[in-house]
Amino acid sequence: MRASGRREHAPHHFPIRAFFFRLVRSTLRGFRLALTPFRWLIQRAGVELDSREIYLISSNFARHASRSISVFPGFSGPEVLETQMGVEPRTPEHGYRVRDVQVHSITNALLKGSPRFNAIFSEDRCLIAERLESGPWDFQDGSNPEHPGHVKWQSHYFIETGKPHKTKLVEKGIFLGARAPYNYYHWLINGLPSLFIANSLAKIPVDYPVLIPRAVLDKENLREPLEILLQGRDLVAWDADTQLEVKEALVIDPPPVYDTPLSLDRDKRIPLNVHIPLMKLYRQEFLDKAPLALPKESGLARLFLARPSDDERSENQGELIKVAAELDFTVFHPEAHSFHEQVAAFSNAQFITGPSGAAFTNLLFCKPGAKALLWKPEYLGVENFFANLGEISGATCYSMATKMSGTQDTGRGAWYLDPSLLRSSLLALTGSTQ
Repeated sequence: MRASGRREHAPHHFPIRAFFFRLVRSTLRGFRLALTPFRWLIQRAGVELDSREIYLISSNFARHASRSISVFPGFSGPEVLETQMGVEPRTPEHGYRVRDVQVHSITNALLKGSPRFNAIFSEDRCLIAERLESGPWDFQDGSNPEHPGHVKWQSHYFIETGKPHKTKLVEKGIFLGARAPYNYYHWLINGLPSLFIANSLAKIPVDYPVLIPRAVLDKENLREPLEILLQGRDLVAWDADTQLEVKEALVIDPPPVYDTPLSLDRDKRIPLNVHIPLMKLYRQEFLDKAPLALPKESGLARLFLARPSDDERSENQGELIKVAAELDFTVFHPEAHSFHEQVAAFSNAQFITGPSGAAFTNLLFCKPGAKALLWKPEYLGVENFFANLGEISGATCYSMATKMSGTQDTGRGAWYLDPSLLRSSLLALTGSTQ
């Protein structure tokens, strides 16, 4: 009876404890919010703080540049929305406007690598590209706490990063971004377009080297597209534990003006927008210059993008491959192929399927009319990276939601897709009647 009594009183006890902890956390955060502006002012006065550096966030490069030059006109278009298999496509509520693409000259710039976002630090400011949604933005990252780009704390207006242990001085250069440079999608879509614009549209003199994180040079399929666009420029690479100090850094508005960092509140995230005419020129640059040598697996026009066996997205991949094979899909392992081979495979594919991932970046190189089907957790629905790329090439990208063994809010857990759902969806995708 006494044990039963304790269980009856427990529900009244734990909410009080949880409320107390929430109150303490909110109080501490409020104290830090109040203290940060004073620390920022002290830092501006030249006083050294502890292991952190505080910056005021600004989403306007032009306001802090010594000069800004427009190099390509803006673009107006409809939003590209997620299209789910078996669901009537949604009609966009409104269109969007991408401003003129500009080249900005930032003097005395500091470059710090971060896996979460692109930024240039100048004096007391953290500069990010113009945003289509209000902050606070999701700057938190999982980088090494010892690296200078590691975000230790953020608020709506301020961001705190680590202090550099190593510094490399550079006279001038073109900043290609540090946002997850080891990731195929972010390098091709957030980084390299700046180099294409610098060469083909802005006509920046060749004596301006390219400033890149060294991680790019460690992967062949990242080096190859870089080599196509270099056109005689020198490279200046810096390590993740090093801060680059640049007397004059040229930073270019990204053609996908809205990408990362995303809103910290997932409910406030809006569909991604992209500068379609400019990105079509970028796409054609690769199709013109990349040797289209077909890999052996791409003999057929139907590709199943397989993940490594230890990947969370390969939970029941064997079953799914069997279903896809019955519909004439060929297994394609993107990570086993060079950039040139991936471009060739996608430019010849008619149907593509697989779990969402960076390999779908290659939709940029598909031929018009190609169709792709990917699956991913429901909470990623608004982040339609690949639907945008399909819009550029004339391909269509459909999506499905998976079940997960972990917590969908955090993105943890293996991805599971019902094989029968894949079969019916692929039949719809290909127009088959099997």
